Amino acid sequence: LLFCQSSGKTNSYVGRFYIHRLQYSDPTDAPKTILLTIDGSNKFDFVTEDETSCREWILQLNKVILEVERTRKVFGIPLSVLMKRETEANVPSIVEKTIHFIYEYGMNKEGIFRQTGRSTQIESLKDQLNQGSKVFFSENMDVHSVAALFKLWLRELPEPLLTWDAYEKFMKVAELSDAARAALLKEALQSIPSINQAVVYHMFKCLRAICDNEEKTKMNPGNLAVVFAPNILKNPDPNADPFDQSYYQNINIVFTAMLEHFDEISKEPDDIVLVRRKRSKKGKEKERRKSLRGKASVNTEAAAMCCEGQVFLQVKKKWVLRHVALETGSICVKKNAKDSDKKAKKYDLCADTNAIPETACEKPFALSFFVFENGYPAQFIIAARTSDQQAEWIEALQNALAVLSI
Repeated sequence: LLFCQSSGKTNSYVGRFYIHRLQYSDPTDAPKTILLTIDGSNKFDFVTEDETSCREWILQLNKVILEVERTRKVFGIPLSVLMKRETEANVPSIVEKTIHFIYEYGMNKEGIFRQTGRSTQIESLKDQLNQGSKVFFSENMDVHSVAALFKLWLRELPEPLLTWDAYEKFMKVAELSDAARAALLKEALQSIPSINQAVVYHMFKCLRAICDNEEKTKMNPGNLAVVFAPNILKNPDPNADPFDQSYYQNINIVFTAMLEHFDEISKEPDDIVLVRRKRSKKGKEKERRKSLRGKASVNTEAAAMCCEGQVFLQVKKKWVLRHVALETGSICVKKNAKDSDKKAKKYDLCADTNAIPETACEKPFALSFFVFENGYPAQFIIAARTSDQQAEWIEALQNALAVLSI
């Protein structure tokens, strides 16, 4: 987002805001103003000429931010979105590159994954990756910085690697004796998505090699559990006590057991069935041309398909379950599925907008899109109950919005 200074008939370049660092909000008390937040802290008022111009800017910002998240951004993006960019690898490129680098240069490094690395180098690498730049990890880089980069990527995943749904299964492992843990761990791992399984395999294979070289790395399963467990196994209860020591003890037990039983519970990536969408050369060329024209590809068959189910909505600042249905060009909201259509609230979808994951929301699996409310575009946020449901809603909404834009 470039900003310039006007002087007569000429505009002088002043600076830029990178979209991947940008968040925005629409203050209710300033109808012509958009609040831009950079890197989560620096805030600027973006004042438009009138309310109509303000709404247009919000719609365009929303479209560009979604496009960056879909095609470029790496941190804070769901695994399913990252994997759509991969053509051959069974894990996101950041996993492949960082772990390969650690195999090359970190297996004999004392305190690998425990030492923090250089903060400036970590932030620079993160920024380049989020811009979509091709980053090459050279031998001159600090291996501790690359290791910290991988931990940061794990920590910022919208859903933890071992998923919200499987949390209770993994936590039950801590209640069992060591001899009985392997079977339950294997069952819990098989319950998470195949992409997550592949990342777990590559990650734990690397960590196991580090443990096997403990004499030089000074890292054992217990040390690595302290570093990694809080990043991949998180309590889905938003009201849970963050200072509960038993939680940290139990997740460390689970993580340590996963490392110690790695050979028994792990699957080679070739044995993990990854669901991929195969496209012909003709289809790829068609998508490329549409992308150049700035149009989203339209799946008319999917667009005709409706989506409905129980999701969370914010009502009077509280999250409540509602039955929401996507109909042709509109959203229908009921308290429950049995309510009559007369009790339902309907909102027409805004064309030329997008449905995006709402990563800044306190509720997991949230997504946002725009509807017309009282004749004006307004942001509409719902929170799915699982990551799969979130992906289904985003796909269905994108198809419906693409049809409206034709």
